[in-house]
Amino acid sequence: MKIKFQNFILVLKTLSYLNFTQIVFQVYYRLKIYLIGYRVSKKKSSTPLKTKWKDFLYNKKSYLGNNKFTFLNQRKFFKEINWNFSEFKDLWIYNLNYFDFLNQKEILKNDGIVLIKNFIRNYDNIRVGKEPYPTSLRIINWIKFISKYRIFDEKIHDIIYTDTFRLNNNIEYHIQGNHLLENAFALFFSGIFFNNQYLIKKSSRLLRKEIKIQILKDGSHFELSPMYHNIILSKILDCIHFIKSNNLKLEIQPLLKNTASKMLGFIKTLSYENGDFPMFNDSADSVAFKYKDLKNYATKIGVQEKDIFLSECGYRKWDFNNLEIRIDIGKIGPKFLTAHSHADTFNFELIYKGNKIIVDPGISTYHNIESRQIERSTKFHNTININSQNSSQVWSLFRTADRANVKIIEDNEQKISVTHDGYKKCVTKRKFLNNGSEFMISDEIISNRKNYIESNIHFYPGLKIILLNNKVLSKNFEITLNGYKNPKLHTYNCPNGYNKFKDSFKLVSEVERNSNISFKFL
Repeated sequence: MKIKFQNFILVLKTLSYLNFTQIVFQVYYRLKIYLIGYRVSKKKSSTPLKTKWKDFLYNKKSYLGNNKFTFLNQRKFFKEINWNFSEFKDLWIYNLNYFDFLNQKEILKNDGIVLIKNFIRNYDNIRVGKEPYPTSLRIINWIKFISKYRIFDEKIHDIIYTDTFRLNNNIEYHIQGNHLLENAFALFFSGIFFNNQYLIKKSSRLLRKEIKIQILKDGSHFELSPMYHNIILSKILDCIHFIKSNNLKLEIQPLLKNTASKMLGFIKTLSYENGDFPMFNDSADSVAFKYKDLKNYATKIGVQEKDIFLSECGYRKWDFNNLEIRIDIGKIGPKFLTAHSHADTFNFELIYKGNKIIVDPGISTYHNIESRQIERSTKFHNTININSQNSSQVWSLFRTADRANVKIIEDNEQKISVTHDGYKKCVTKRKFLNNGSEFMISDEIISNRKNYIESNIHFYPGLKIILLNNKVLSKNFEITLNGYKNPKLHTYNCPNGYNKFKDSFKLVSEVERNSNISFKFL
């Protein structure tokens, strides 16, 4: 009974952060889907334009030919494609139904047509693939493909049209965030493809509203996942490219171009010299395009990045003396949407001479609850946890109850001093310091109670390190530990993309109320 009551309180706390629109549409859609499913109500049909498309950015290879697919590092061969295949869980089915492979570099025109027609033959039995999010991505990918190859097929057009208006009736107002933007992008593509002013106007209104909400002043996406930031940026570039390719003049164009410029500037600023971005919040390797790819695409369609200073996102960068450091001193995410947030307050990453040293491990799954909770936890990040609790109450797959509130005391190029109140009756204070040659972090726990205070530091796979006399030693660096009690090196599974891992080391230690670590590079 006590556990059930605690779960009830957790749910109530989580719901208290939702906005009114989310709550209303959560109830509305649950009742609607239960009673009538994903109903389709079409507007008057319109004749498709003979739209043009040229690929400037290719998706990762996921179709291997002969009904073989690989998504999320899991491969499957079908004798007959099962578009509802469930063995690898929902995210794999989502990827199968996205049809991203239509825009991979190696796809043949005839193979693409065969796959589309296979889907159409099975359309009445499709389940997960008719949900709004996979529908959104599929609409865009189909339109790109048939525009590129100038394919005119009424059956394909009819499915796109049906998908579009099912999506139009089931826009994800209950989820919001990147889902809502993807819905808008799909309606926008369909509006242009079908020369449908209703769709163009509706999607443009939605894009204006959501860009204002979701893209912060420093160009960051408000869910604060660099991976999702780049995914959304690629879609905005797609919209600009589709407009230009078909010689259209739309009122939304200046906003899309300005937004893309800011977002490109943000990811350029946040990324490391080697092109990688930090694995903050929900981020995984080999999913989103990196800055170099996005920059090349943007240049080809006449978009240049703006100079950006990291501010509202809560991320900071220090580059000095061959060091590249990325620090998280911000909120875990927007108040009403923390599905992709982690309990990682005051987390950081460090690269030396282009080599990763200390990393945010990132994520490996969205469906395994135990693994998901570990990967969102404070202990899975480079920061302090108290009494083995999370600094923010992340739970289930995408939920968060109470959140850490951050207060910035000092924020400049040599010193960042911050506090948060994520632990009850306790204040966590962390200082990041650099003198132009060395990097140091000091921690202070302010509390009237006795607490178990623990530090975790995650090293990149393949590093050869030893622990000796409160020092972590390697060929190129040494880390000195002060106030650390009996530190130990533990092995951990470092995610290497979805469903894939590499063994690595993490430094785990109980620490005193006042402690510090200093990094010296040889």
